[in-house]
Amino acid sequence: MSCRDALLREFERAGVGDELAAEHYRNLEHHAGECIGCGHCDSRCPFGVVQSERIGRIAEHFGM
Repeated sequence: MSCRDALLREFERAGVGDELAAEHYRNLEHHAGECIGCGHCDSRCPFGVVQSERIGRIAEHFGM
């Protein structure tokens, strides 16, 4: 699983109040706050989801 996928999974779980997911996020090797906004993930998403916007929300939610 890629770091991006792990970020998204834990954010979705934490969004419903899953404290274990928040702990898992804090323990990930990389965090959404490291995103440089290059848009590479946006162009690679097979579903056309603007991942960079989601990554920004994740960084705000977790504060990292």
